[in-house]
Amino acid sequence: MTTMRDRVRVGRSPLAPVLVAALLAGPGIVPGIGLAASGGQCAGVESLPGGWTAGPTPATATLPVGEPPTSLVATTIVGQDPLVALATDGVSVFRTTDRGCNWQPVFTVGAIDYYSANSLATGYSVTNIATGHDVRPANQQDVYLALSPNPLNAFSMVTLFGAAPPELLAASHDGGRTFNVVAPQPSVANPIVPECLSAPALFVVPPTDAKRLYLQCNGGLAQSAAEQEVAGGVSVAFRSSDGGVSWSVIGLPAVVRYPTDPHWIVPGVQKDELWLGGYWSSTTAPVHTYIAIWHSRDGGDTWTRLLPEPTPLPDAAGQTSVGVAVDTAPGPGMGRVVVYTHTGTYATADLGKHWQRLRAVKFPNGVRVPIAAFFLRHSLHELFGGVITCKADPVFVRYPTVGARPVTLSYPAKWGKYAGWAADESFAVVSKGVIGSGLATFCVGNSETPTVTKLLSLRVG
Repeated sequence: MTTMRDRVRVGRSPLAPVLVAALLAGPGIVPGIGLAASGGQCAGVESLPGGWTAGPTPATATLPVGEPPTSLVATTIVGQDPLVALATDGVSVFRTTDRGCNWQPVFTVGAIDYYSANSLATGYSVTNIATGHDVRPANQQDVYLALSPNPLNAFSMVTLFGAAPPELLAASHDGGRTFNVVAPQPSVANPIVPECLSAPALFVVPPTDAKRLYLQCNGGLAQSAAEQEVAGGVSVAFRSSDGGVSWSVIGLPAVVRYPTDPHWIVPGVQKDELWLGGYWSSTTAPVHTYIAIWHSRDGGDTWTRLLPEPTPLPDAAGQTSVGVAVDTAPGPGMGRVVVYTHTGTYATADLGKHWQRLRAVKFPNGVRVPIAAFFLRHSLHELFGGVITCKADPVFVRYPTVGARPVTLSYPAKWGKYAGWAADESFAVVSKGVIGSGLATFCVGNSETPTVTKLLSLRVG
């Protein structure tokens, strides 16, 4: 936790005099140069039965941390327009306005280094992209980049037991066409700057407030203990109300168990509304554990605990990730909330006063765990996958109504076996609840490592 008394600076490192003395070597844009999609030429957007559309991803440089070429670490649709998207390989950010046929570099992390308070240098890369997907045109959207310390950088590990390097941000107010680094301005009222050892597990902008940011990450042990003492709660997160200029710390009522899945906490449809899924254990003997969801109406300052399932979990039941989905599209279903986990899926239409358990999905073979859930045209869609990546075909279903039997839908297998889609922060429901779109990965042959990426969209109705 960096305060006004522990200021940090960005500057030229004596360890590498060839590095520039600023965070970014200019805006990192090469004017007039566009990138064709992966493969050298634009292969065009592919349409498949069932409302599926796949767009190419940008051809990127090989990452210095050992990732293969064309590896993307974050993507997002901009606003409600599925044609406009951003993608990053950690070094450069690319933008497309034609669903991936052409990509333009809009931001590049320059040759940088960073001095922490103890004069140790740490390298940074782009790890997260966040935008609120509000109703404004794409070119008017606010978009934020999280610049995180490289987790493989030996210098950053030195700070494990003390303080971590500060998280840095870049912001765009024109839908990702240009970005500028946000200079943190801690004050007496808000003296905190987020510090992270690695990429944030949560980096969210709610659709109701484009200047509000929620960020959660792992910091140094001493730093995390101090933040928890200030905020209370089981764990902590950071909140900004001015686009990352200043921050406060808020307490969270549950521990982040699976940080790679950001759907454990999602904004609601009202300003300052949050929903958080997890587990709660009773404090009196005999101790029982329940699936729980917490609701906040004040941006995380206070939380109300709700139990979708009044029956405790069996003693032998494991605690896997708990996901949350909210119907944010205008219409009769707006505001409905779903909690999903390996033991079942539950829905409420009255802010948690009453819960209904949805009918279970029957799998043709093997075991499946819930990967993601989202609403399209107010119908819940749920995706299940195998326990081991690329070892089982996904099962994708739609609930016509909350009480209806789930209907099985097709999932594209043209590019290989399912490896990931809809379960990371690249996924968004856009076009007023009609299209779900995000980065999809596939494994070819018997490989357990994803080698194919697509911007995959599903349109219903």
